Amino acid sequence: EAYFLPIFSLGREAGAPQAANMVLLGALCAADRLPFGLSRLAETIRTSMSPKLHDINLKAIELGARALRL
Repeated sequence: EAYFLPIFSLGREAGAPQAANMVLLGALCAADRLPFGLSRLAETIRTSMSPKLHDINLKAIELGARALRL
């Protein structure tokens, strides 16, 4: 199974093109392709990243999940 998503555009929409990897993680969580879900990923972002990066990364995983569901 292959997924084609505009991860760099969605990363920019989240606030930084470097967030493309988080967009991809969000999409993979939504596809049930990882051993953890979106809520666990969001919790990990909040507990392991600098607070100044929370908003961008949380938005990126949500955009990725939403893009895959469309």
